[in-house]
Amino acid sequence: TLIGDERLGIDLARTMHTEQRIESSHPLEVGTTYTASATVESIRKAAGGRLITFVTEVRDPGGTTVQTLRTTLLSALAESDESTGGPA
Repeated sequence: TLIGDERLGIDLARTMHTEQRIESSHPLEVGTTYTASATVESIRKAAGGRLITFVTEVRDPGGTTVQTLRTTLLSALAESDESTGGPA
């Protein structure tokens, strides 16, 4: 998962969900199996941390995107990373 990816250095105890947008082409249907894939869209510096934006696409069994979710987290830098601007 992206949240557990050590390269991002997200400490959930120091992270706040700041924004979420959902675009749907149609409602999800009960009994249908959907797949989701998430990617990091951007990482921007913010006061004392980073704003990390993820985009998740939800697809139906035919591969058609039925929902796109855009989520932004504010992740505070770990104390050891504050002087360097974050993990590499």
